[in-house]
Amino acid sequence: MGSTRGTRSGTNPLVLLVLSILLLFISSGEIMKSSHLKSVCTSTVTGSVQYVLLGGSRNTRNKYTATVYYSVNDARYSVRTAASSHHFSHGESVRVNYNPGNPKEAFCPDYSNHSGVTLLLGLIAFVIGAWLIYRERTQNKADVIDDDFYY
Repeated sequence: MGSTRGTRSGTNPLVLLVLSILLLFISSGEIMKSSHLKSVCTSTVTGSVQYVLLGGSRNTRNKYTATVYYSVNDARYSVRTAASSHHFSHGESVRVNYNPGNPKEAFCPDYSNHSGVTLLLGLIAFVIGAWLIYRERTQNKADVIDDDFYY
C-alpha cells in the first residue's frame, strides 16, 4: 500500500482548494464593489438600452449584456449590465442608480450582479477540497501504519 497523489478519481484536491480560494477572492471583490455602488449610487434615473450582446455556450444559459445610456444634468453616460434570465431589447427603459457626486458610477438595480451564488459555490468547493485533503492525509497515515504492521 503506498501513498498516492490525489483521489481515486485522479483529481488533485489541492487544485480544487486553490481554485475555490480564487473563486472566493473574485466573488468577495464583486460583493464589495456591489456594496460600494449600492451605498453611493443614491439617485435614480431611467436609461435606455442601446446595445445588446448575447453570450454563453451550449453548456451554459444565455447571458444577455446590455449597454444602457442615461442622462444626468444634460450629460450622457453609459453603464453595462448583465442578466441570464432577461432578454434586453433595443430602446427598453431600464432603471439606473447613479452616484450624484460622480454620475459615471452607476448600476442597474433590477439586474445587479448575484455574487452571493458565486461566493456560496466557492465556500462549498473549499470545504470539499479541505475535506479531500484531510481524508487523503489520514488515509496515507493509515497506509503507513498498515505497511509497518506487515513487515
